[in-house]
Amino acid sequence: GAAAHSRRSSEALNMAFTYCCDVAATSAAVEAIVNSSAALCLDLEWDSHDPNTPLSLIQAATGTGTGTGTGQPFLLDVVRVPSAAAVNVSRMSSLGEIIASQHPVAMHAAAQDRLVLQRHGIALVNLFDTQIAHELLTGARRKSLRDVLQHWLGIDISKGGELMRRFMQTPHAWTSRPLPDYVLDYAAEDVRHLPQLYATMKAEAERRGADVLDQILVLSRGDRVSAAAASAAKYTATIKWFDRK
Repeated sequence: GAAAHSRRSSEALNMAFTYCCDVAATSAAVEAIVNSSAALCLDLEWDSHDPNTPLSLIQAATGTGTGTGTGQPFLLDVVRVPSAAAVNVSRMSSLGEIIASQHPVAMHAAAQDRLVLQRHGIALVNLFDTQIAHELLTGARRKSLRDVLQHWLGIDISKGGELMRRFMQTPHAWTSRPLPDYVLDYAAEDVRHLPQLYATMKAEAERRGADVLDQILVLSRGDRVSAAAASAAKYTATIKWFDRK
C-alpha cells in the first residue's frame, strides 16, 4: 500500500500535513495523537453530509495553541485503512477510546460528526464545539469555521474555490481514490488552526467564568439540561440558546 507522505503546498509553507493511507503510517499517527497531552482537534469527511454514509477521512491535529498555534494535521484515510479509528497502539487500544475519554476534543460545527461517531460506537464526552462557543461568546449564530477563525485569530483560510465546489457536488467524491491534492489541502485546513482557536476561545470562556465554559461543554455534547438545573441562573443562557433553535 501507499505509505504516508508529508507534503507542502507550493503556495505556502504552512500547508504541510501528513496523509496516512496504510496501516503502519496510520498506527504511527494515532500513537503520536494519543501520546499528546494537548486537546485533540478533529474533523470528519463523508459523502453527502449524510451520517449514514461511510466515513471517508479523519482529520486530526494536536497542539498547545501557543506560538504560531498551528497543528500538524494528520489525514487518516478510512477508505484505504478501514480500521483507522481502531488501530492498536501502545497506550490506548484505539483512537476511538481517546475520543470517548475525558481527554478534551475540539471540533467545529460537530452536530453531524457526533452522529457519525455514535454510529461507530464512539460517544464524545469532553467536546468543545468552536461554533457553539462562538455563538455563546459573541451572539453570532451558526458561523463557518472561516468566519470564526477570522474573528478570533485574524486568519483567513482558503476553502478550495471552484475546484472544491465541484468536488463537493460530485456523488461519492469523498470515497473515490486517489483524492486530489487540493482536496487534501482543504481537509487539512479544517483542523490546522483548531488548536490555537480552541486555546483562545477556552481562555476567554474561563475569563468570563466557569459557568460559561460549562454551558459550552453542555451544548457541545448535545445535552439538554434537566428542568431543575434549567431553573438555576447559571443555565439561563443555555436555555435561551436552545429556545432559539
